[in-house]
Amino acid sequence: MPAAADTVIMSSSSRSLKKLNEFIEQFNWRSVKQSGSETCYQTGSIEDWLKVDNLLPKGFSYVESWSSAYRAVWISDQHLSIVTFCEEDLSVLVYSTVEGYQKTVQDCHQCYVVQGNGSSVLDEKLTIATAAIAQLDDGWKKLKLRKDITGEVIATSFDDTELWNAAADYLKQNPHATISIHSLRSSIGFGARTFEIARKEWEQDKN
Repeated sequence: MPAAADTVIMSSSSRSLKKLNEFIEQFNWRSVKQSGSETCYQTGSIEDWLKVDNLLPKGFSYVESWSSAYRAVWISDQHLSIVTFCEEDLSVLVYSTVEGYQKTVQDCHQCYVVQGNGSSVLDEKLTIATAAIAQLDDGWKKLKLRKDITGEVIATSFDDTELWNAAADYLKQNPHATISIHSLRSSIGFGARTFEIARKEWEQDKN
C-alpha cells in the first residue's frame, strides 16, 4: 500500500492532513489512482458502513440525499474529499484543488438528485459544496413526478399544483399504477385510491 502522505495533498491545515491520512491508512487499498487534482482510493469487503462512519475524521458530513439503502456518502469541504460506501465497496476521492472537488460535487448531485431520487439539500455548513451546486441551472429544483416501478420521470414543475394535476391525469389513464412526487426535501407515493389522502398530507406538510 503506498504511503498516504505521498499521495494525499490536502488543505493548508497539517492537522487536517494528518487526520485524513490516518483514516486512509486504516484500509488495504486494492487500487490507488491519481488523475489531475484527484486521487482515488478503492477497496472492497467492507461489510458495515458504520465502520467507515466511526473512523472518519471530523469535518465529514453524511449526505442523506446522496445515500440509499445500499449506499452511504460523506463529503468534507475541510478535506476536499468524498467518501462512498456501496455494497461492501469503499472509495475515497481526495482533491488537491477546490475546483476539482466542486466539479465532482456537481457530478454527484447530478447523478443522485437530478437523475435519481434524491430529495434533500446539503448541510448548510458545507459552503464550498453548496456553492458548487448553486452554480448549476435551477431546473434541478423542480418537483418531479415519477413512476414507482421504473423511476421514470413523468413530469416536472416548479408548481406543485401543476404536478398534482399531472398526477391525476396520469392515474386516470393508468388506474393501477403507483407514482410519487419528489421535492427538494420530501417525497410521497400514492395510487388512484390514495390520491386524495396523499394530496391532503402534502398540503399539510407544506403549511
